[in-house]
Amino acid sequence: MYTRSTADKLTGVNQKW
Repeated sequence: MYTRSTADKLTGVNQKW
């Protein structure tokens, strides 16, 4: 589901990578 969980948290983007 979330490949870039760390990056998503840092960026704060709720996009499905």
